[in-house]
Amino acid sequence: VHRDMALTALPTSVGRVPVNVGSAAAGTLSADEWRTLCTIHLPITLIRIWAALPPSDRRRKMLDNFLHMVIAVRYGTARRATKVRIDTYNYHIFNYVHGLRTLFPEQELVPNQHLALHLGEVLTRFGPTQSYWAFPFERYIRLLRQANINYRNSSCPPHTSCLTANRISRRN
Repeated sequence: VHRDMALTALPTSVGRVPVNVGSAAAGTLSADEWRTLCTIHLPITLIRIWAALPPSDRRRKMLDNFLHMVIAVRYGTARRATKVRIDTYNYHIFNYVHGLRTLFPEQELVPNQHLALHLGEVLTRFGPTQSYWAFPFERYIRLLRQANINYRNSSCPPHTSCLTANRISRRN
């Protein structure tokens, strides 16, 4: 998988994932790195590796199921939420969750998988996810982690972390 991912040429506008993704040395992925890995790298790589397998092969079934998730993510996070897009999202997320239950019957669904089944309803009521998703908060947390506090939490005024994060964000 790593060799095949290295062969994929991406535009400079696409964020990178660690070359050793999946190993302890790669560290924790950000939400944007997970999105890039799951919606760009893995679909390209897994299609190259598994698409020619017969439909009855377990890996091919896993690929087909994974692609339902990728399509659902694309429609669920689109900048416009039309009825057709929401219906498409609902179709693919239902098939993805059903596929998980079929492919991995011993595994319980995690809360996010269950909640994903309700996102279509949320999109209908509140519109595209960009207006209420958590990316800005994740970016702010990353900026705060870059701040040098020398472990002197009690000696810093409460607003220091905000000022430091503001200075760091201006550099980026």
